[in-house]
Amino acid sequence: MRIPKDGLWHAAQLHACIRSKSCRRRLNVLPMRTHKDTNLLLDTTLPSYIIAGSFQSPGELVNFTYKKVQFHGGDALVPFLQRFLKKNSLSFHQLGGIIVAQGPGSFTAVRLGIVVAAALAYSLHIPVVGVPLPKTEEPVGRREIQQRMRTLIAKGIRKKPGSYKNLRAVYGKPPNITQSKELIKTQ
Repeated sequence: MRIPKDGLWHAAQLHACIRSKSCRRRLNVLPMRTHKDTNLLLDTTLPSYIIAGSFQSPGELVNFTYKKVQFHGGDALVPFLQRFLKKNSLSFHQLGGIIVAQGPGSFTAVRLGIVVAAALAYSLHIPVVGVPLPKTEEPVGRREIQQRMRTLIAKGIRKKPGSYKNLRAVYGKPPNITQSKELIKTQ
């Protein structure tokens, strides 16, 4: 992969370079700037938290925040993301990509995170990566949440950035929403 003469990178070029060992070695000595170098992290898989973070390419956690919510936080997610971006002097249009936790977790919470990430990726024309995280207990404090964000970044930058169409949720157990039609007929 060739390094741009002006040092400006697009998010897709940067992700491709991160995967190339020779390109990474060359980047260690070159200053790097990107057009859209801030990426959004989103995790809604924990039972009573929504977590947002941002990182600069190639994987340095810049900031994160979390909010304790009741019942999946559906009505709180988008305003929470808006406040997070505003607090960090960012807008949705400045994002270069999104990494979202795919689960396992609550059906509604996981779907909510996936749908919001897919909608943002679609509307902003940016790549999105879904990452399954190990199922964990509730984090005790800021340090555990920070470690979770770093894990999300580490797994996310190793995956090929994709389209919003490729996001799939990991629920951890079969969804239990309604009874199947066959089951209803036999009763």
